[in-house]
Amino acid sequence: MRGLENLQIGAKLGEGWSVDTVCKGCGELESECRCHAFKERREPKAHKLHFRLEKRQGKSVTCAGEFFLEESEMKEWLKKLKSSLGCGGTYKGGFIELQGEWREKARAFFEKAGFGLKR
Repeated sequence: MRGLENLQIGAKLGEGWSVDTVCKGCGELESECRCHAFKERREPKAHKLHFRLEKRQGKSVTCAGEFFLEESEMKEWLKKLKSSLGCGGTYKGGFIELQGEWREKARAFFEKAGFGLKR
């Protein structure tokens, strides 16, 4: 192993090396990711929610969003919405996804709660 101390190959580990992975949401590097960027928190009135119906594997899914609230606050809203509608759902990436066709009832729920809606 003599003479290896003079051998220099690239940079030394531990001197700022990092691995930047690719974001699954937008396909950019994590350091340049746009989908996980900080979103400013807005009051419910300042939201402009829109509702759409999607078909996934032959089933209907109602999507509502985009929300600009803390995730813990959104989980509380989702729990209230699911219990009032009697359906399942989740919160992903700023949008609420409900199992089934619930556009009109979800719209009425958020309108009554004071959220701004898109026409």
